[in-house]
Amino acid sequence: MKRKIPLSFYVAAIVLVIILLVRGPKIGTVRGAEMEKMVIHGVTYVQNPFLDFSYADKGRYLGRATAGGITFRVYAVKGDPDHRYLYRLWSWEGAFYERKD
Repeated sequence: MKRKIPLSFYVAAIVLVIILLVRGPKIGTVRGAEMEKMVIHGVTYVQNPFLDFSYADKGRYLGRATAGGITFRVYAVKGDPDHRYLYRLWSWEGAFYERKD
């Protein structure tokens, strides 16, 4: 006799897949005592509080970066197709980073 798998198992599996898809891929790490450096796909970005950007300049979601147990969301900056600048968001706190050449 075959065992039936409960519907709650299927629902839990679907919810887990959705959560993983929404979080996006891990694309890098955030480093430094003040989280002033971010390494994305091997490219280093340095936090720059003097950039003339605001939250309104937050562009497309790129993925997530981690620092220990903390997960940050990383976004492109509108009008910057070369990704010279990135925006990092954690809870309500965000910061802009500039690519280190």
